[in-house]
Amino acid sequence: MAAHIQWFGRGGLSWSSLVPWLLHLLRGRSAPAVLLICCGSNDLGKVKSVDLVTAMKQDLHRRYPSMEGRPAGADQSGKMFY
Repeated sequence: MAAHIQWFGRGGLSWSSLVPWLLHLLRGRSAPAVLLICCGSNDLGKVKSVDLVTAMKQDLHRRYPSMEGRPAGADQSGKMFY
């Protein structure tokens, strides 16, 4: 199985500033099979967690609708994550 892994790092991002940056990085590319994002901790305490997660899902599904509703896997307890 061939894989192409690419890392884009930028500290200090909030979710709202990540989206334009991510869209710029992914412009012209097809939807990734796996997209791992570590962002949003700068939003904690400023935005309700449930609102932040909702915004994250909506923004990603708007850009990559083929990813919507497809679970990525399950954690050790069996809970599905996206």
